[in-house]
Amino acid sequence: MQRSDLRTQISSLIKKVGPSIISSAISPLLRGRASVLCYHRITKLQYSGNYFCPNIDLCVRQDYFEEQIKYISQTTSTAPLEQIISSISDSKAAKHIVGISFDDGYRDNLELALPILEKYNVPATIFISTGLVDGSAALWWEELGFILNHSPEIAFEWDNLKYHFKIESVAAKNKLYLDLNKLFKELSIANQKKLLEILRPQCPHLFNSKDLLLSWDELKKLAQHPLISLGCHTVNHPVLSNETAEDAQREIKASREEISRRIGLTVNLLAYPFGGFSHAGSREFSLAEESGLKAAFTTRVGHIFNGHKSHLQCLPRLIIDYGDSLDAFKWKLSGLASFFHNCGKVFITD
Repeated sequence: MQRSDLRTQISSLIKKVGPSIISSAISPLLRGRASVLCYHRITKLQYSGNYFCPNIDLCVRQDYFEEQIKYISQTTSTAPLEQIISSISDSKAAKHIVGISFDDGYRDNLELALPILEKYNVPATIFISTGLVDGSAALWWEELGFILNHSPEIAFEWDNLKYHFKIESVAAKNKLYLDLNKLFKELSIANQKKLLEILRPQCPHLFNSKDLLLSWDELKKLAQHPLISLGCHTVNHPVLSNETAEDAQREIKASREEISRRIGLTVNLLAYPFGGFSHAGSREFSLAEESGLKAAFTTRVGHIFNGHKSHLQCLPRLIIDYGDSLDAFKWKLSGLASFFHNCGKVFITD
C-alpha cells in the first residue's frame, strides 16, 4: 500500500469516528499558537460544476463564509494579524488565536465579506497588489479564464513552438486553462504580458478587471475601518522566484511604498503572491526581511507555533476553498488536515 493511500485511509477513518472527539486531545499539539486563514474571494454563486468556471477554487460561498466566521467567533479568539505576530513570542499565552486574511484585493471582500465580519466582530487583513488596483498589472488568471470562455479556439506561437486548440467543450476549456495557468506561473512578469498580448486579439470581447477589484477610494475607506487592516502583496503579483533578486525586492518595496503614498499608512505585513515551496523560498524570505517588514505569509499549509518567532518571513496559512463546508472547515482548523497534508510534519517553514 502506498504511504499516501494509508494516509488518506487514516484521515477518512478519523473523520468517520468523529474528529471532535479525537481532535480535542490532539489539536492543541497540532495547531500551535495560531491559525491564519487565507481567502481570496467571497461569492453568492452556487457552482454546479457543469460549466466553465476555472477560478472557482479562489472563491468561498457567502453562506459557507458566514458559517465559518460565526463558528470561530463562538469557539475561539480572533485577532488582527499584527497582534498574532506579537503573540508568537509570548510563551505564556495558552489560548489559540485565529486570524483572517484575504489576498489580491477583490471587491467582494468589501461587498460580501465585510458585512459578515462586522456582524460577528471579526478582524481581517487584506493583502493588496498595487498594480492590480491601478490597472498597470494584469489580473492574468482571471483574464485567461475570460479569453478561453469566449473563444472557440486558440492558436499562438510561443518559445518557438506552435499551439492550436479547439476549446468548444467544458472539459477542453478546463484542461487548456490548467495547462496555460501552469505556463504563466513559469514566466516572468514581462513574458506574462507578452503572452497575454498574443492571446487577447483572439477573444471577441475585452476583459475589464475594474469591476472585480477594489479601487483606491474603497481601500482608503477600508483602511479606516476598525476591523480591517491592509498588507502588501507586491505590485504585479508575480511568482517572485521567477524574477531577479533586484526585481523581486522592487516588487515588495514598491508595493509597500505605494500603499503608504496612496492611503497614508505604513504596512508591515506581506503575503507572497504565490507562496508555494517553489514560488517563494529562502531568497524571497531574506528580501522580505531586508524590506523592513515585520512578517510575511506563504501559502504553505500549516499552523503557527511559538517557534515561528525565528521564521517570521515564512508563516504558513490554511487555504479555505469553495467546497469547504463547516465540517471541512473544522477539519482544517483542528490541525489534523495539515498534519496529513504535510505527511506528519507539523512545524512548517521553508
